[in-house]
Amino acid sequence: MWRSLVDVGPWLPYFRFTSPRDLAIAGPADVIAERMLAAGLAPVTVSRAMHLLVTICRGFAQDAVIGSREGGHPQVEDLRQARMSEREGYAALRTLIDARVDNYGEQQFAFDIDAFLAAMERVRP
Repeated sequence: MWRSLVDVGPWLPYFRFTSPRDLAIAGPADVIAERMLAAGLAPVTVSRAMHLLVTICRGFAQDAVIGSREGGHPQVEDLRQARMSEREGYAALRTLIDARVDNYGEQQFAFDIDAFLAAMERVRP
């Protein structure tokens, strides 16, 4: 799903389910929801989990599209510039900014999904 959303690129904010054809992208989500329900999770838990998973996928895809632009993600660059103006404080943020971790690649997405799965392990019956 996230790859499809990344491929949509700048049109991502306009992605909507407006016809039965649009449901094709929801097939994998249906399989995941079915398996979670079969595992004994309550419908409210599955609904919230699916919302979180879609939010992770959509948010990651949106940030990946924005972050792939020349000059990187504008919010990160703005933070970097603000940090350079402020010489004291924010030591932890300085360390993270200076590390220049790729938060828009497949390793980040794998981390996000691992965190989701760990949360689901915690709430399973």
